[in-house]
Amino acid sequence: MKHIIKTLVLGLMVSGALVSCNDNYEEGSPITYAAAPSLGILKSGYIADGTSYTLNLTLNEAGDTVLDVTTYNPSTEIANTFSNGKVSYDRKTGIITASYENSPYELPASIVLATKNDPTQGYTVGIYSVDDKTKEKRAGFDAVPSTEGISYLGDWQLKDGTVLSINADGTATTALNGESTGSGTWTAKDGAPVATIGGKDYALTTNAQGQTFVKISGGEAQYVTHIATQPKDDWYDYAVGEYNNWLFGAYETYLQYSPSRKQARISPWINKGTSLSFNWKIGDSAVSPDKSAYATGYVHQQDGQTLGEVYGIIGSASYADKVFTFSMTYQIPGVGGFGTNTDTYTITETLQ
Repeated sequence: MKHIIKTLVLGLMVSGALVSCNDNYEEGSPITYAAAPSLGILKSGYIADGTSYTLNLTLNEAGDTVLDVTTYNPSTEIANTFSNGKVSYDRKTGIITASYENSPYELPASIVLATKNDPTQGYTVGIYSVDDKTKEKRAGFDAVPSTEGISYLGDWQLKDGTVLSINADGTATTALNGESTGSGTWTAKDGAPVATIGGKDYALTTNAQGQTFVKISGGEAQYVTHIATQPKDDWYDYAVGEYNNWLFGAYETYLQYSPSRKQARISPWINKGTSLSFNWKIGDSAVSPDKSAYATGYVHQQDGQTLGEVYGIIGSASYADKVFTFSMTYQIPGVGGFGTNTDTYTITETLQ
């Protein structure tokens, strides 16, 4: 099958326009960025799949500036955290970068905040996973300053290693070394949760620097760290079916499921080692992507040139009567695309 790319963007063709734009910009007043980023809370604006992000530029216990980012997906009711990312700041560009050795993607990650010209308008945020020094954009949105406070959902690690989990459904649990040590519920008091587990109250509070502390049934308050939820290796083969790909053709493949993530993935997807993962609870009609773009493993060549790897981008998705439907755009980032059409995956046999 011969694939012909429909649009091609060549940087050299527009270089003159870029120079003109820069010349006009230099005639105006230069932008001056702050000497250091301000501590504070940021909230994401509108995001199509409903996921929300709370960003906490804060100090860790050692006094270093770090960035915690809490995500919450209402369709799965799952929260997770990019924890304790070491912050670097470029005063010339107003760009904040936070790096994470571990992340909810089960890979290292990087989060970039680009300061807008008007500081009151906040930042443009990009979230990337980093694999073998290759960055893949996983999310992007605008974030603005907020007075609502941090998100307490997710896991908090105490000094003795105990992990206190605050869940969206009002439940709370404790665990140590991966083993459950108690369960209970939590309620909000003065904007922060108080969890009651095993006859003890775990009261969380956050100070003006964005640092969070827990006080356990009258004991001394101790600093706690908002940590990424440790993923479970619970993927299993849920079904087998046919993927009908409007660009690459039809083939049989597996649908796998992870109960802890409330996610499914079609694997292999287009080439060996690729998968199409998405948020979905078994039987529900609601489906949403968990990435901004999916690598196909196919490198496109045209007119004697190697143009790059093709990525799939989900515009919308749904599930009904054993059929997943994806509005899918295939493109080479920064080069061009093949168009948009419908991919489907039809379950032919449920395995479990």
